[in-house]
Amino acid sequence: MGNRYFPVTAMDGRLNPDGTGIYCDETVVDMFVTRIGHRKARTEAELFEAVQRSKRGLPAVRVWVREGLEALLGSLPSPGRGS
Repeated sequence: MGNRYFPVTAMDGRLNPDGTGIYCDETVVDMFVTRIGHRKARTEAELFEAVQRSKRGLPAVRVWVREGLEALLGSLPSPGRGS
């Protein structure tokens, strides 16, 4: 069994958890990344980079975060927590 991912939205240097409880297999996430332009964060560094890139005035982007990185969401800026 491969890795599973859950969605968040990166916008304006913050993460917005989707709160849906949805997890997708890596093959599905790879399709979203390739065909739609979503991002995939397998590591803490990739998640941090996605948040940093969203500070550059880019549109909101869906980021699929690897299962097991949930604890990192509490350490990154999100609406209501500030930066």
